[in-house]
Amino acid sequence: MATDAPAQQMTFGPECFLNRELSWLEFNLRVLEEAENPENPLLERLKFLAIFSSNLDEFFMVRVAGLREQAFGESAPQDYAPDGMRATEQLQRIAARTQELVARQYRCLKESIGPAMQAEGFELLRYEQLQGAQLEQVDRFFRERALPILTPMAVDPAHPSPRYHNRGLYLGVMLEHIAAEHGESLGPKRLFAVVQVPQVLPRIVTVAGTAPGRTSFVLLEDVVAARLPELFGGFAVRSWTAFRITRDSDLELLEQESDDMLRLIEDRLKARQRGQAVRLEIASKADPSLAQLIIDEEGLHNAAPAEDGVAACGEVYRIDGPLDLTALWELYKMPGHERLRDKPFTPRLPRGLGRRGEDIFTAIARNDILLHHPYESFDPVVEFVTRAAADPKVLAIKQTLYRTSGDSPISRALIEAAESGKHVTALVELKARFDEANNVSWARQMERCGRRGRGCAGTCTSAPATTTPPRP
Repeated sequence: MATDAPAQQMTFGPECFLNRELSWLEFNLRVLEEAENPENPLLERLKFLAIFSSNLDEFFMVRVAGLREQAFGESAPQDYAPDGMRATEQLQRIAARTQELVARQYRCLKESIGPAMQAEGFELLRYEQLQGAQLEQVDRFFRERALPILTPMAVDPAHPSPRYHNRGLYLGVMLEHIAAEHGESLGPKRLFAVVQVPQVLPRIVTVAGTAPGRTSFVLLEDVVAARLPELFGGFAVRSWTAFRITRDSDLELLEQESDDMLRLIEDRLKARQRGQAVRLEIASKADPSLAQLIIDEEGLHNAAPAEDGVAACGEVYRIDGPLDLTALWELYKMPGHERLRDKPFTPRLPRGLGRRGEDIFTAIARNDILLHHPYESFDPVVEFVTRAAADPKVLAIKQTLYRTSGDSPISRALIEAAESGKHVTALVELKARFDEANNVSWARQMERCGRRGRGCAGTCTSAPATTTPPRP
């Protein structure tokens, strides 16, 4: 029935919306709850602790970094959330909630998973606990593998503070001239220095078990810390602490910024390690003066002022335990202990592709085949592209690549097809977050292949597709 009454307009206030960033933290809590769940196999619980940390790293590198730019950037536009929270308030609430979640994560490790791991024969030792063959094994590891790549760096007016790598693990050290103890003057009495814990070495250094059937190990940072007096000859080590910086790693790109998106992303990837610090993780028992040196150097907010009654926690996270629990992946992947993991899932071969030795093109010609991943195997996709690359009847291949592995069989097949004279066009998504480096590498290889003569490998970015010139 028609009516002249105006339609009632519905309005939605801030109370109707959930904050996107705080909601994401509650999602990550679900990951942590899987680690806390005693019904999950023990190593799977350990894996979820590592995933929780990895997720949180990415959250700070992208989401928190964006909010921080809005809150403290000189010319950044203010992007008010639908829930009405300002950037500074969001940062404060994120810090408060993250402090709670991280404390809960370490409680889970120390009070639940740690004792259970020890009961299963896993034993984390401190360097001071090593004895006999264990000590010889670790000392040999240090001399042969760690010492050649360690670079102790002193910080003084002649040697400015190094640029700490994003998510790199460092030891901060407070040194004192040994000669100063005897009244001799050799420059500053106290000196701050840093040593990066090598990322190319395993964080978990296994040693001979303390008893048959036990898996004993020591953390790499403990091994390096025990040798600090050797690394800084002529100095006495007064205090040391482990710390870790997380930096702004968000690639904010506009296609119009450059005619060559590939080169632009390569440049931005290099700049990632030099982004603004957004979080400092440091041992809870760190020397306060040593911690303050790092905080001041990186321009972090140790205790942001409270706003609207929100508890202020700042950007410094004092950790009661080993830093960077993504290292737990190394324990999870140790061979053996299968009963402490979920049974591996084996995707099945799709119906219609089960005939032994049958060519995939023959199977496709017989009837359509629907692939449902991850429940069905991805191998037919790889086989399809690989066979097409080698089949003389195939004249052209057009492919979209979003995320690729470091040794992608599909990317290699496309290059081989181009080198054999086929017309190949590949649309590569260069901005697949945190897979940019892999995709840039493959895009460069395809570009080089396309310039080499007979083959034709086209690459492009997230911009509209482009192809290489037709074959002569």
